[in-house]
Amino acid sequence: MAVKITVRPAPSSATVIDVPDEVKKDVEATYRSLAANPGTEAHLAFKDQDERLLWTRQARAYCQTREAGALRFRQLPSKNLPNNEMRLQITADLEANGARKGRKS
Repeated sequence: MAVKITVRPAPSSATVIDVPDEVKKDVEATYRSLAANPGTEAHLAFKDQDERLLWTRQARAYCQTREAGALRFRQLPSKNLPNNEMRLQITADLEANGARKGRKS
């Protein structure tokens, strides 16, 4: 049985990724809002499922390669939502940024 395997490089801090400024602004605004209100989540609605998937890929890439420090992008289960909506959380990625319990490693 033949298996088709596709290998795609994962974004890293050394990878140059072209993320639209609009997506960067959306991620930063969402992060600020969630950081100011701990224990909350964001709910986003898009025109269609394709726009949601594209935005999610770009937002994840931006979070991993953000110059001001990596962010952790977590898409929450959304069973009862339409396919053009999503729930998510964005937090500081302490492991990627080298900080634990408020101290630099």
